Amino acid sequence: MTDIPENAALARQMYSEGATTRDIIEATGLSHWTLYHWIEGGPKNKDGEPLLTPLVKRRTVTRRRILKEERQTLVNRMMRAAERQVGEIEERLAEGGQAVGERERDARTLAVLAKTLQSLTALDALHEKDAPRRKASKDESIPRSIDELRRSVAAKLAAIVAQRNSAGGGDA
Repeated sequence: MTDIPENAALARQMYSEGATTRDIIEATGLSHWTLYHWIEGGPKNKDGEPLLTPLVKRRTVTRRRILKEERQTLVNRMMRAAERQVGEIEERLAEGGQAVGERERDARTLAVLAKTLQSLTALDALHEKDAPRRKASKDESIPRSIDELRRSVAAKLAAIVAQRNSAGGGDA
């Protein structure tokens, strides 16, 4: 048997005694990859067999709670992404001349964004201790068919265009 580095032997001993990989890496200075290389038996001999007997791998997963700040950051990122997407759709609408397929894609995108934002808001409300609980109104219900969804999105878009036309007095 060839010489085994001292830190590799220590790492194998610590691992078999149940030490965490973080503690082993800290104590031995091995990288994560090198630690597992030695746990799996180290270098291979001429026959392709590991130099040492591989140790039984263990996996301990600890779940950590998502902090309110992390959740809020994610919600904010999703909101910004939705704003960008809506902005892009508004630009395409302002340019006009969209093909039917593009309009349908934009309508589906808006519907998915609206549902996502509704879900994010509902999830955020669940995590707020003081938030009043409320049921979704009739206007917030999920459309029963794609045609109903198209009519709903078309009506909302028409309202937006009408509002802009009345506010700007110009042609949008």
